[in-house]
Parts: sequence; C-alpha cells; structure tokens
Amino acid sequence: MKNYIVLAIAALTPIVSFATDGNISLTGNLQPSTCVVTTPSVSVSLTGPNGLPQKTFTGVGSATTMVPFNIGLNCGGVAAKVYMTLTDRQKPGNTSNTLGLSANSTAAGLGIQVFLPSRSTTTPLTFGPDSSTVGNINQFSVVTVDDDDDVNIALSARYIQTAATVTPGTAMGVATFTMSYQ
Repeated sequence: MKNYIVLAIAALTPIVSFATDGNISLTGNLQPSTCVVTTPSVSVSLTGPNGLPQKTFTGVGSATTMVPFNIGLNCGGVAAKVYMTLTDRQKPGNTSNTLGLSANSTAAGLGIQVFLPSRSTTTPLTFGPDSSTVGNINQFSVVTVDDDDDVNIALSARYIQTAATVTPGTAMGVATFTMSYQ
C-alpha cells in the first residue's frame, strides 16, 4: 500500500520546467539578374567589297537584301527576360523604323532598317530613346534566357530608299542598343 501512496503523491506534485528564449539571425545578399554583352560594338557591312550599284534602288521603299548579324550575351546561367531599345545616334528623338545616315555620309536618299528575324522579316524595328526603363518607347523583347550562359540575338539590317533620288557615296548609320533584364 505504501507504494501506491508514493505514486499518488508524486502524481499530485507539480513538475518544474525551465525555458530560455533565443534568436536566429539569417542573412544573405541577393544580386539582380543580369547579363553581360559580349559584343558591345558590332560593325555590319551592308554592301559587298565593290559597293552597291546605284541602280539597286528603283524608287522610294526599294531596299537591299538583309544582312544578318548577332549581338552576344552571357547571362551566367541566370534566368532573365531580355529587352532592347535601339536608338538613332544621329537623331536620338527618332521613333521611326528607319535609321538616318550619319553626318559624315556622302550618300543621300537612303536610310537603314533593322529587323529581329525571330519576330518578323517584313516589319522593321522602331527606334526609341536611350533608356533601360521597363516599358521604354519602342522597347522590344528579344529573348527569354532560362539557364543558358551564352545567347546570340540574331538581327539583320538593310538599306532602304527614302527619297525620289539616291546620291551615290558612303552611307553610314550608327545605332546604339540598350538592354533591360527583367
């Protein structure tokens, strides 16, 4: 009977416990998704080594064949949506689809059009202000990078006749491109 009394007394005795509060600090450094342009300067020859005959142009809107070129990116395996804005260096306010000739060109009556063949081979890209802001005027999507390190953005360009007559000479245009990674 003594054993039962001890158990009954032990069951009625409160159990004492102790607790301590503590903190766990977690830190990290988040880096924005970004890519590096591996071809920051691209030179495209729109004519062969002997130039283009003036008779190639038969009236306003006539154009040469498109010449392909690439802009390379390395995205380091980071997923990103890549957008681009082309800006006419001679006339930064140009929002048309034709790049004007540089001031040091001696030809006249021509312009240059740029295409993104993955989007359209018949509709040229339009130019916009130099800005990487999301939704910039005439900004366009060029590629979605998943886990690829190296990406080539395929573009093409051509001359287009913009005036009733074409004056022969050198015909150069300069466009800048601004990338936005979202």
